[in-house]
Amino acid sequence: MIHLAATEVEIDFFGNHVCGQLVKKPLSSEHPENRRPSNHPSFGLVMSSADWHRAVDHMNFIGVKFFLEPTVESDSTGEEHALFLLEDPSGNILEFKSGAS
Repeated sequence: MIHLAATEVEIDFFGNHVCGQLVKKPLSSEHPENRRPSNHPSFGLVMSSADWHRAVDHMNFIGVKFFLEPTVESDSTGEEHALFLLEDPSGNILEFKSGAS
């Protein structure tokens, strides 16, 4: 299923969704105070908690600079939500998360 709007497209991707949004002006990654997932268009992966933690350990081991440092929070039910962002060489934001959102 594909949903189209004037500024975005959402595609069903094997039971998950991929959303593309029109951005008139590229966002700058030079301001750390603006590094929040909602401020940057991203593409990413939802994974199990164990895989997410292994990925964080590996990124730290190889010395990757995080765009948004790994964060882990628990919701009111105690479910863990984890997130980190990376920036690829072209300035695209890659999102890696675990837990329902």
